[in-house]
Amino acid sequence: MTPLLRGFPLLFAALALPLAAAEDDHYNRIRFQVEVNERVANDRMQAVLAAETEAASADEVADSINRSMRWALEQSRDIEGVTVSTGSYRITPVYRKDRPERWRGLQELRLEGRDFAALGQLIGTLQQRLQIKHTGFFIAAATREAVETRLIDQAIERFQQRAGQIRQRFGAETYHLVEASVNAAGGGQPQPLLRMQAMAEAAAPPALEGGEGEVTVSVSGVIELE
Repeated sequence: MTPLLRGFPLLFAALALPLAAAEDDHYNRIRFQVEVNERVANDRMQAVLAAETEAASADEVADSINRSMRWALEQSRDIEGVTVSTGSYRITPVYRKDRPERWRGLQELRLEGRDFAALGQLIGTLQQRLQIKHTGFFIAAATREAVETRLIDQAIERFQQRAGQIRQRFGAETYHLVEASVNAAGGGQPQPLLRMQAMAEAAAPPALEGGEGEVTVSVSGVIELE
């Protein structure tokens, strides 16, 4: 073995010693998580309705859907506080013995807003020619953000209290924070609550109750006792 190669094992040993020492320095580390939550009134509603029909030809289906949707958009126009948009549109064949026998089509209409009474009245009108696919309630983004801001302060305070409790119970003099993360969840997506069929004439507005959602903030982290 050459003199240069004979020196390699000693070099590797010298490099390994500081690494082992550095790893041994990390001890008495404890990972834990706390969370706080709050029930919040749902202040926003979403409804999805659809113009649906079936006929002998694709042209007939398209004509019927287009007429119904134009009528629905006219009914929905200029209602304060209600956002209106059209959704998916599809026309598909209905097969019998591997051959298209009839055609079926659908186009969605999406309604969203804070005024549940106005939305309910509009839905009652649209039921004359559209089917309700679902309605749901959720917490508006601005409301959720305000709640999360308040809960973050509470969650961090609770995390610090828990860290102090752990330090005391383990008999450590102090601790320092190694890492931490803050996460928020809940209240963001509308949940389907209602399914109904279209009616031949104007229906009474559906009874709507927004209910509550839950916003949760959690703080997880690692502390090192000293």
